Amino acid sequence: MDDLPLLALFTRLREAGFPLGVDDYQAALEALQAGFGIGDRAALARLCRTLWVKSEEEQKLFDYHFDRTILPETKPSTAPAVNLVPVAEQLTSDQPIPEALSPRQIAATVGIYAFSVGIVVLPYLLSALVGRTNHYPIFISQPVVQANYGKPYEYKIQAKDFDAGDTLTIEAKIWLNRQTYLISEQGIEADETESNLPNYSNWLRFKDQGNGTAVLFGTVQRVENSEEQKRADSRYRVELQIKDQHGGSDLQSFEIRAMDSEGRPFHVLWLLLIYAGLPVIVYLIYWRSRTSSAKASPDSRAADPPTAPEPTNSPKQGSEAADKDRDVSAAPQLPSTLPIMSRSSFRQTTEYFPLTRRQMKQSWRFLRRMVRTGTPTELDVEATLNQISRQGMLLEPVLVPRRANQSRLLLLIDQDGSMVPFHSFSERLAETAVRGGRLENANVYYFHNCPMDYLYGDRYFQQAETIDEVLNTVQSSYTGVLIFSDAGAARGTLNAERLELTTAFLTTFKRRVRYIAWLNPLPSARWVSTTAGQISQVVPMFELNRRGLDEAISVLRGRFR
Repeated sequence: MDDLPLLALFTRLREAGFPLGVDDYQAALEALQAGFGIGDRAALARLCRTLWVKSEEEQKLFDYHFDRTILPETKPSTAPAVNLVPVAEQLTSDQPIPEALSPRQIAATVGIYAFSVGIVVLPYLLSALVGRTNHYPIFISQPVVQANYGKPYEYKIQAKDFDAGDTLTIEAKIWLNRQTYLISEQGIEADETESNLPNYSNWLRFKDQGNGTAVLFGTVQRVENSEEQKRADSRYRVELQIKDQHGGSDLQSFEIRAMDSEGRPFHVLWLLLIYAGLPVIVYLIYWRSRTSSAKASPDSRAADPPTAPEPTNSPKQGSEAADKDRDVSAAPQLPSTLPIMSRSSFRQTTEYFPLTRRQMKQSWRFLRRMVRTGTPTELDVEATLNQISRQGMLLEPVLVPRRANQSRLLLLIDQDGSMVPFHSFSERLAETAVRGGRLENANVYYFHNCPMDYLYGDRYFQQAETIDEVLNTVQSSYTGVLIFSDAGAARGTLNAERLELTTAFLTTFKRRVRYIAWLNPLPSARWVSTTAGQISQVVPMFELNRRGLDEAISVLRGRFR
């Protein structure tokens, strides 16, 4: 075996750039000793190619150097390796001669098999892992938010869980006195120490059917002369929670409003009929006005017809005609042209007088508290000159932060009830304050009659926030509170309960806010002997006009006297 020019071939391949080492040469020798590649020249080439060649380019170089190093045999070989021919003779001519693999090739082969198995098994593992992920249950039903006095209320609750086989449990809670209580088929579950709950609120019943469905039902009754029910404004806040056995949950919160069935709006069909006939009515009015103006216009009058010749009359008829002429000449004559009101005398406008949208924006821009904050970027001329006079030269300018408006507004608007005629004005008041006031921050909240426990972030009383939560966001040094309400002046009576609740609310706000003003849409003459007149002694109250809004903003700036 030592007579074979294997070392010469190995050396030439290394010089040609093959990445071969001592281990590769030792592997070839061990394979030859094991009986591989000794049959003929092609077997040796196949063995060396298997161990040393890794690409097509290396194979071409290997064939080139192999043909010039291992020459073809011209006579039987006398090399000691020929003694191993009997081992090869035991193989049939049809069987391929096995060849030994190096440890590197074995490791590569095992790695390829492991990678292939991993590609096949990995999707099943991922699907098994994903299958064990818990999906949270969700509510798929929409709550019923209206209940009529004396009529059954029912909300069929439906929930869905994408994990088949999960057990779903639904609970119902109601908010009373700033606390939550569970609702069961018997009613509200309260302890003996909590027996002071109002009776009118214990009308809801709840039943969990155990299959992802439940029902919330009951009949609300009006309690005569119940002051607590009036203060609660017949609103009941309910929370539904669904859970599965893995800890996944979902929450649905809504507010049920009790009202009289007679107070419902017109039927939808009547509304459609009114909307369908409205264009026809408008067109008839427009056509009638055009016809009237055409008849009254002097240009539209036709020319006087030519006078016919007077017929010959008898003496009697002539005297009668003369009498008629005297009567006509004695009657008062109307002027030939009457003054006609032109359409240009009227102008269509969407402004809400006595305060327009433009005037609102101009007034809001006076609500300014200029404070220097941020990075010093503005030159302080006076301080720079003083520094030069002290140091005798200009070493560096004195910079100060820019002045920025830090005013914050909290606008509280009374909604519904006697404030319905002023909805258009309240909407524009809130819009101009938020968008056109150029304030640092402007928040708008809504209430009904007087704020009690909650303020609402929308006009439909769906986004409830407690008064404490609103006060936590208020900075007393830069925040002003403007309340827009009639304060009971529209009813013309003095309501002691409303006065007490409003005074308590204002006292709570005055602890955190320094500047509070009240804007009343009714004139001051209507405040006398009403709740509004008493509230005006607690906080400054102004009428709904340009002067009143300017004075209210002056109060918020701390400059009203």
